[in-house]
Amino acid sequence: MRGRFLLLAPVLAGALAAPPAATAAEPPDGQFSVQSINGSGCRAATTQVRLRDLSRVDVSFTALQAQQGRGVPASSRRSACTVSLRAPAVRGYTFGVDNVLLRGRATLPAGTSATATASSWFVGSPRTVHAEREIPGVFDAIWDLRAVVRPGSVSWMPCGTNTPVNLRVDVRVDARPGGVGRISLDAGTNEPSASYRFAWKRC
Repeated sequence: MRGRFLLLAPVLAGALAAPPAATAAEPPDGQFSVQSINGSGCRAATTQVRLRDLSRVDVSFTALQAQQGRGVPASSRRSACTVSLRAPAVRGYTFGVDNVLLRGRATLPAGTSATATASSWFVGSPRTVHAEREIPGVFDAIWDLRAVVRPGSVSWMPCGTNTPVNLRVDVRVDARPGGVGRISLDAGTNEPSASYRFAWKRC
């Protein structure tokens, strides 16, 4: 079962300066570098970041999962991970996330639901791009969340800076007493758990 295709504008968390005037461009040569990987769902050796080029990054998780129900600790109902990336310093260019795809598996009995969320923002910026999918039970299959940001709503790195971008994924489960629900960001296939595509333009 496939997830719905979402077209979302960013959620604004505060005042935002006007984006730089620019024209679309092919990404420059190079790769992102990983600045940090933090969160309850990305313990050591459970997260792999595949740095392709400056147009795409794939992330695979093997331990990012949440569950709730009888006999399950309350702390297990939510799991998250934030990957921080920095682009190489390239004069005259800026970029932003414009496409996100999450994949995983969920087992949800009646009365149980799960939520998957993808967020991205530049360090120090009040602007966050946010996409979410709620999955109601009964459900026992692979799920996905596809989100595309409209061209006019992409959150761009400030021109003249080399600011890291944070990519956060979050899953949680809400279960009624007696039921046990689970959701993970590991679909059990060879596909990555999260794929990010980046738009580039000249400042």
